[in-house]
Formats: sequence, structure tokens, C-alpha cells
Amino acid sequence: MVAAQVMLMVQAITGLLMGILCVAVGLYILIARRDLSSITSISGVNVSLSQSFLGEAAGVVIGAGVVVIALSVLWLWGGIATGRPSNAARWVMAVFTILITLLDIAALLSLAGRGGRPVGAVIFLGYELLILYGLLLDGDTRRAYEGR
Repeated sequence: MVAAQVMLMVQAITGLLMGILCVAVGLYILIARRDLSSITSISGVNVSLSQSFLGEAAGVVIGAGVVVIALSVLWLWGGIATGRPSNAARWVMAVFTILITLLDIAALLSLAGRGGRPVGAVIFLGYELLILYGLLLDGDTRRAYEGR
């Protein structure tokens, strides 16, 4: 159980860092959009970026970062709550992990169908399955939650 709890917290902290990075990139785009709109060539591709487009793109990136931060905070709370012998927190985190595992399987199938390289999706799927094992199947976890 401790391993699953630590893995949940590592995943939540990684999500927090990624969300903060998204917000930072969005703020950079928002602040430097005048300089970015003057870029006319990126790697030989002629691009014309208007300031309004960059402002909208910054809003989308910042919004995505805020959503990732909010979900990561909930994930971190769930990881901490599973440390107490409460079956409710354990099952809530198990359901969330199952949903993320299903999304990861869908991403894996999508990558495989397009001829992509699904190495990252396979690693993430294995990580999620280890968390599920720690939350649901491990004998020590079941004994701890049953009060033995």
C-alpha cells in the first residue's frame, strides 16, 4: 500500500509541475506576443501569427494548465487520504486510476493504429497497473483496510 501511495503522490506532483509549466508557457506567450507575432519563418515554414491568435492560444494553454493543476491537487489529496485506513478513499482512488488506465489503453490503441511508437503509453500503463495492484490486490493492503 505504501508503494501505491508513494506512486500516487509522485504522479500528482508530476502533474502539478506540468500544470505550472503550462501556465508559465501561457503567460510567456501572453506577455511576449508582440515579439512572437513578428516571427515570419520557423524552420523554413512561413508563418504569420496575429496577436489575437497568440492571445487566444495563451488563454487555452493557461486554462489547460489550471485544469491540470486542479486535477493534480485532487490526486495528491487522494494519495494522502489513502494513507489512512479508509475504504472510501482507497476505492475512489482505485476508480480514478481505472479511468486513467482506460484512457491510457485508448491512447495506446490510437498510437498503434496510426503506426506511432507507443513506448510512453506502455510505460504509463505499467505504472497505472502497479498502482491498481497496490490499491486493490495486494494482500497487505487488504489486511490493513480490514483491520487485521
